[in-house]
Amino acid sequence: MFRTTMFVATLAMVSAAGAPVGPPHLRVAPVARGVVPTTLSVQVEHHVQPESFQLTARAESRRGAERVVRMLPVRRQDAETFTVSIALERGQPWVIVMAAEQGSGGAHGVAEALVALTPDGAVHSTTYPKPSFTDGKPSRVSTQDVGAALSAIPVSATATPAASGPTAANGNATVDSAQSVVRWRGTKFGGRGAHAGTVRVRSGVLDYDVRRAELRGGTIELDMRSIAVTDMPLGEASARRKLTTHLLAADFFDVARYPTARYTVQRVTMRGGNLARLEGALTLRGVTRPFAFEATVWSFEPTRLHATARATLDRMQWGVAFRGSRLTNDLVDDMIHLEFDLVAQVRNGEATL
Repeated sequence: MFRTTMFVATLAMVSAAGAPVGPPHLRVAPVARGVVPTTLSVQVEHHVQPESFQLTARAESRRGAERVVRMLPVRRQDAETFTVSIALERGQPWVIVMAAEQGSGGAHGVAEALVALTPDGAVHSTTYPKPSFTDGKPSRVSTQDVGAALSAIPVSATATPAASGPTAANGNATVDSAQSVVRWRGTKFGGRGAHAGTVRVRSGVLDYDVRRAELRGGTIELDMRSIAVTDMPLGEASARRKLTTHLLAADFFDVARYPTARYTVQRVTMRGGNLARLEGALTLRGVTRPFAFEATVWSFEPTRLHATARATLDRMQWGVAFRGSRLTNDLVDDMIHLEFDLVAQVRNGEATL
């Protein structure tokens, strides 16, 4: 789906050879909700030598006011595949915390996953917390994070057979503009100047496989009339209004004729970690062209899905120009940078974004 703002919080790193490397990613193989697994398969993507990478796993629960922690055995199947054994006491909820670490103690990047188990051992949810950094060091899942995840597990839940059929496997997500937003940034004079703002997500439908916790496709529609400028102080109301009017006019997005933009997701490829590549068609200003980017799915829960994405759009490909004047257009850079932030609420096999 879409974070996605397609952004992933990263830490600038340098490998032993001096080349820059990125953060690790991990993805827990989907397990049908209600199924009680004994092991979890984990796919990882890392950018260091195998001996400099490790995957750790622990299970946390509470017994009254006491915090209970169990370290779990992790077995490496190959360079990027691990299994985690999860034989735990029944009768209480558990949260499994997995950490993929590059370098000693995660010095070159950390990615984490939380797998919540009901009291009878069934998988309740799988989430991927956003990486964050404090004083240049990667932050970790806190005791408070685990406590919140434990509190979200229904204590009376019981294992049920995995649902079958198209209704159980697939859901629809409709966009809630109050929770989802697209941010834009445009530059001018070769990047020497810039403006930024937002546009509301008007509506949309997503194909969501509830059992496998995967996005399959869908559409997103933007309300182009909602374009707003956010980087100019409120005291500059006249300049802000002038720029906004210009963006809405025929010179740019011509919202009187084209009030909406639509992105249709035609293909989704789940990649390493919690990344997904989206390929589809974007219709903007009456022009439809292919458009692809990567999204990060931060949360695959039974009742909630959160994704972000980052993309770059060449406005000239969609005819977003000053009345076709190439000379005038040279003052404004062609690329528009977009960030998507989308939330879906899943209810009974259906999701509401």
